Amino acid sequence: MIHFFTFIKTYYLRQIRSYSFLITIAISLLVSYTFIPAPDAPYITIHANNYIGIYNSAWIGYITAVMSSIFISLFGFYLINSSIKKDNDSKVGTLIAATPISNFYYLIGKVCSNFLILLTITGVSILTSMFLFGIYHEPGLSLELSQFIIPYTVVTFPSIFVISCIAVILETLFGSKTSLLNVFFLVLFITMITNTPETENGFSGDLTGTKLIIHQIKEQVQSITQTDITSLAIGYIVKSDNTTLESFTFSGIHFPKYYLISRVLWILLGIIAVYISSFVFHRFRKKKKLSIATPTTVSKKAEITPFDISFLSSDMPYSTSILPLLKTEIKLLIRSTSKWIWILSIIGCIALFFTNDTISLQFVIPILWCLHLKTWGELVIKEKLHRVHYFSFIAFSPIKRVFLAQLICGWGLSILFVFPFIVRKLILLDVLSCFSIVIGGLFIISYSTCMGILSRGKKLFEVTFLLITYINMNAISYFDYYGGINQNYMHLTIITFLSIGLLSAAILLRNKEIRSNY
Repeated sequence: MIHFFTFIKTYYLRQIRSYSFLITIAISLLVSYTFIPAPDAPYITIHANNYIGIYNSAWIGYITAVMSSIFISLFGFYLINSSIKKDNDSKVGTLIAATPISNFYYLIGKVCSNFLILLTITGVSILTSMFLFGIYHEPGLSLELSQFIIPYTVVTFPSIFVISCIAVILETLFGSKTSLLNVFFLVLFITMITNTPETENGFSGDLTGTKLIIHQIKEQVQSITQTDITSLAIGYIVKSDNTTLESFTFSGIHFPKYYLISRVLWILLGIIAVYISSFVFHRFRKKKKLSIATPTTVSKKAEITPFDISFLSSDMPYSTSILPLLKTEIKLLIRSTSKWIWILSIIGCIALFFTNDTISLQFVIPILWCLHLKTWGELVIKEKLHRVHYFSFIAFSPIKRVFLAQLICGWGLSILFVFPFIVRKLILLDVLSCFSIVIGGLFIISYSTCMGILSRGKKLFEVTFLLITYINMNAISYFDYYGGINQNYMHLTIITFLSIGLLSAAILLRNKEIRSNY
């Protein structure tokens, strides 16, 4: 048991001591700060018939617990879903496979360490919510710790534990198919979020545990207004100019016994599912194809023939053209992607010919780009992942040739996926939409390049880009990078300059990397 806790502690400390985790904490702090908007902010997060609670401990505590349960469950999954892969890449898994530790103990250890990582991020959210109470609270109100501890303990903590279990289970089942894993979980999570229980007992099946709180907020507003709720929204909703918000006193909710039992059952169900998945865990055994080699006879007296090395002294022809690098980069991009991803991409491209603009821009195009999340994340850091970056760094003109070839191929691939939509808009002479999509592809490449070099990995880009994709699918215009919501030249100009700025920063960072390796 001591070795088990040491295993959990070692992996947890390895994660939190990384540079990318520090950036993740900073981003979590900023996102948590937006859970409770300022009184004069242009957006709201939760409202029912334009009613919001006064900023007391109960409202801030429960609302931040709801927002944390949703966002940490979704984006925390992509932060921790490669824990087994890291052991495999670092060859630590081979050492673990040689130890007496069972598959279940290894997997449950990964679950616990992942849970601690998400718990750390949740702790940041709790502290931020208390800080926000100190800033926004109504005069005469005091901080009640129980209104923060209870909702996070009952709602958020079980959610992130089950998400930790799901991350390990899916990684066990999908193996190296990370792109399919990412898309599968995104579809699964959206399905769970959009499912609305018809009865109160149906709240037991809510993984995030947030629907009961939303339901009781709705009932409290109904008791005040004596009317049916016609609109109830959760998320980042932009306030219109004619929106008038009313306040009501929210005093917390009462958690029924069946709901508390269901939260415990979710945890037990996650552990049982991990135990079942341990029977199919590969335990870092790589399947090798057996080939029957034809025996060859070697003569006892082999003749020794001289080896000609005169060609080494002659002038070898060389090329400084970028074309061979473009050809090589295209092959790498194609071969590094699963065939199932290509099949789904082709289906998505065909769908762009028939779907209307709203569905294409809000769902099909973001999902198409999201399918190749692994490709964008590894675009300029795959040399480091495979430990061959020294070769590319000492190449002739590494920025103008190697780096530029990667950018051109990545940008071209992003445009290729949405080319049917561009063709449709060109036929209609809609130049603005065409340029917006092209600049959106440039933004993806610029952002992935900058984040990859800055964080020395792909995880930070994957998590933040999925966050941006989720926000765009909810039609929030502030993060629209491809003209899906904002169709105007001013917005296109802003995204263009932002993309150029990110690309310039990436070039400076890569140039600094090259100089430091000489």
